[in-house]
Amino acid sequence: MLKVSIIIFGIIAIVGGIISFFLFWGMSSIRAYTIADMDLSTITDGEYIGSHKKGRWVTTVKLFIKNQKIDKIEVLKPLIQNEGDFDKAIAEKIISKQSLQIDTVSGATIHTKAFLKACENALSKK
Repeated sequence: MLKVSIIIFGIIAIVGGIISFFLFWGMSSIRAYTIADMDLSTITDGEYIGSHKKGRWVTTVKLFIKNQKIDKIEVLKPLIQNEGDFDKAIAEKIISKQSLQIDTVSGATIHTKAFLKACENALSKK
């Protein structure tokens, strides 16, 4: 009986380790991201699509630039399904500040930085 318990415990530990690896892989590198301050005066009007993919943080956004200002941000692929409101809140901050240099959302630094990196990637394609 003890041997069976040890085997079951070992299997649970291995499965838990694998799940943890996939849940947390990429977090430290995303947390360390530096988001470039984009000069909107150098970006022509149009639509710019950018993506971010690191671990389970995958998103795609479309930025609409009008009169060298960020007019709208459309989330084509949200970071977390059914959590579009969070993405909209980040987009609204970016639009109101007209910059990617916004404060990260407390408790959601990784999510915020992944979203900002997708926006930066879009604007880098100018």
